[in-house]
Amino acid sequence: MDDRVTDAGGGFTALECGVLSYITEENWLALASELIPAGQPAASNPLDPDITDAREEEIAHLVAAKLKALGLEVALHAARPGRPNVGATLKGVSASPSL
Repeated sequence: MDDRVTDAGGGFTALECGVLSYITEENWLALASELIPAGQPAASNPLDPDITDAREEEIAHLVAAKLKALGLEVALHAARPGRPNVGATLKGVSASPSL
């Protein structure tokens, strides 16, 4: 039996429709309002050509905390100091391989 529904734009599962319903302009703006200040360089004038690098590590930690709060397993991997990548895994309900 196919559990796909068509009321959210065609062919999405109920879970996908639930996720898509959360992606609103209001939620995007709220997230951006948190991410932008977290990664802003510590400079008095953002147009100054001598500004410091963005604070990528602070953004990574903010994103990691949000993913952990959603129940994902989170790991930070830094290719270079101060520049971590965030990896997250959402455990499935079966022992099958996941993406």
